[in-house]
Amino acid sequence: MKSKSKQASPIKLIYGSIVGQGSLILVSPIISRFYTPSDVGVFGIYMAIFAVLSLVVCLRYESAIPLPEKEKDAATIVFAAGQIVIVMSLIIAAGLMAYAYISQNEVFTQNTILIYAVVLSIGVFGFQKILFFWHIRKGDFGPVAVMRGGQGISISIAQVLLSFFFASAAGLILGHLIGITVATVMISFIVVRRSHPHIRSWLRSVRNWDSIKTQLVTYSKFPRYSIWADLINSSGSQLPIIILSAQFSVAIGGLYFMALRIGNTPATVVAESLGKAYLSKAAAALRSGHLRANTRIFFRLLLGISIVPYVLIALMVPVLVPFLFGEQWIDAGKYLVYLSPWIFSVFLVAPLTILYSVLGWQEEELRFQFILFVGR
Repeated sequence: MKSKSKQASPIKLIYGSIVGQGSLILVSPIISRFYTPSDVGVFGIYMAIFAVLSLVVCLRYESAIPLPEKEKDAATIVFAAGQIVIVMSLIIAAGLMAYAYISQNEVFTQNTILIYAVVLSIGVFGFQKILFFWHIRKGDFGPVAVMRGGQGISISIAQVLLSFFFASAAGLILGHLIGITVATVMISFIVVRRSHPHIRSWLRSVRNWDSIKTQLVTYSKFPRYSIWADLINSSGSQLPIIILSAQFSVAIGGLYFMALRIGNTPATVVAESLGKAYLSKAAAALRSGHLRANTRIFFRLLLGISIVPYVLIALMVPVLVPFLFGEQWIDAGKYLVYLSPWIFSVFLVAPLTILYSVLGWQEEELRFQFILFVGR
């Protein structure tokens, strides 16, 4: 009975991601009526900055949490990663404020909320990632699924309600911040409720500087290699929205971002959830010698569940987008058709990149992401 529950747990994570991203997709036609392409373009720039900088806020040590055999060592990484989040959030805040002051970029000067929201979102999201990987370590996917679903629903509701108070991108930006905060509070409450008998003993053990130093050195490949691979990968994905907004207009950037929101965002999040769910199994499969066979099965699963949706996207999007979103968003549908082969390939490859962490191939991951970045 217990084994069946464990096997079903990764499916819970996928369901949570589908609920969260599904709510964002379902509310997109409403968003397109309340906000202009320019508003969505500013929000897209905010999301691009958030997506890139949120990768460095933990220096990728959150990915090391599932790896130690001893619970005490994993708790030490959790404590160290939390301290890193605080320090990195302050550094990011100083860097963004300095850039805004020196460059006098109109996106920042006309949307002063942008910097504060980015910094707060990144800090909150850093703690969320730590708690996410703690549950992945435990194989306890239920709370993570609830968090993922709750985050998408909270963002959707907040962005729609705030449109009545902010006739600008501020409603979208604040809605995203509120959604992330709600989800992080949810998973924090679950961790405290389930682990409170052990928290005091963990705190006493993780305050040992020698223990912290040992764990940081043991998993130092994550900040030395994985973080750069992730930055290269994310930058390649996020730069188009910034380049389009700078070279053409923020409205063009908004159309491109809406195309990504409709097609790429749900695919990426579901792929990421599948990869994270496979992470706990891959580590065990490596120890038992079955990693290669399990990975083949996993890849066939990815291929089987993705072909039909992407064929339907290519065929139906040009008709559905103007009908659901309005005529001003017709170009977003065209962009999505052009992007669909890339979205399909990302869905197949992204979940498998967790194998670099499992196998300790951080240098190879960096080279792979660099080649991918140049190709883009």
